[in-house]
Amino acid sequence: MALKEAYQEKVEAQLREWTARINELKAKADGAKADAKIEMYKRLEVLRAKQEVAQAKFQELKQRGADKWEEIRPSLDKAMDDLKTTWKSTRSQGEHYQEEIEAQIKEWATKLNEMTAKAQQASAEVKAKMLKEIAEIRDRKDELQQKLTELKSAGAEKWESLEASFEKGMEGLKKRWDSFKTKYL
Repeated sequence: MALKEAYQEKVEAQLREWTARINELKAKADGAKADAKIEMYKRLEVLRAKQEVAQAKFQELKQRGADKWEEIRPSLDKAMDDLKTTWKSTRSQGEHYQEEIEAQIKEWATKLNEMTAKAQQASAEVKAKMLKEIAEIRDRKDELQQKLTELKSAGAEKWESLEASFEKGMEGLKKRWDSFKTKYL
């Protein structure tokens, strides 16, 4: 496959992904409450404008011959970067926070799986104690996952109380984890 075609496929896939993200945001905006809806539609307007610029540059690239396409590539790369930067900069504090929470929950799941594997190698008595504590920690992680689901569907008015509840749950999980590490690691 020639370099131009490979690059073109990559950009086309990225543009499809951006279209899906923007359409998802529009669906959320359509279902949001009035104050949030206004902010989301403003965000959509800016994103659609950046997407249109990137799409126009992509069409220009497709029309260029194999010997001239490299001339348009820097401006297309810049348009794609602008779209990504705009997406990140227009996201709400809640969206950033939710992403961080999701990453932390994934990290906890990985840690719990690793500890379960270590517990399997321990003596029978220690293994039983470790697995019991791991199950308790996993239950707390699952509670946090449920709170995250609630947080995602909550309106702005509920967000702050759910955030506080989540923070308390995360603090409890960290304390439980530290206690576990002190005993077994």
